[in-house]
Amino acid sequence: MKSLPIALLILLSIAGCKKKDLVEEKKYEVSFHRDGIKEEFSPFFCTIQPHTTMPGKTEFMLAAQSISQTDHLGITIVVTGDLQVGRYESTTSNHTVTADYFKNVGLANERDYTIDHAPTTVNSAFTVDITGLDSKEVRGTFTGNYLYDRPNNESTIITEGNFVVKRSN
Repeated sequence: MKSLPIALLILLSIAGCKKKDLVEEKKYEVSFHRDGIKEEFSPFFCTIQPHTTMPGKTEFMLAAQSISQTDHLGITIVVTGDLQVGRYESTTSNHTVTADYFKNVGLANERDYTIDHAPTTVNSAFTVDITGLDSKEVRGTFTGNYLYDRPNNESTIITEGNFVVKRSN
């Protein structure tokens, strides 16, 4: 008989919950493989806006960081007109793709790997596919052959990237 009041209390608690309280919050994330190891970063910035110094251009910017906040990933695409769902490659001239992987930010051994040409190898290349785009979020994939830190003559390989990010604007 004691269990009846407890059961009623539980039922009343569930019935009193609003439907929106039961909906799980959407998970935004950036994941990729760096040198063959999967990494999951938290996005902290994503905008699509008119370029500040080039009229008629639109700039997409995505920034994400590791849980420790020591490693960051940044991707920028600049296009003529509006950003659309589609493929954007660093090797084509009708738009600009920039990718940077910052390792050990703020430490003495900080590295900035970017699209660059490492000596005695093919040019660095990076591809971003925007697969979904609306006023609230951007979805896509990315991959590259390598990013290069020229001052330290080091490279890192970023592949199999995915992102679902909330727009900051």
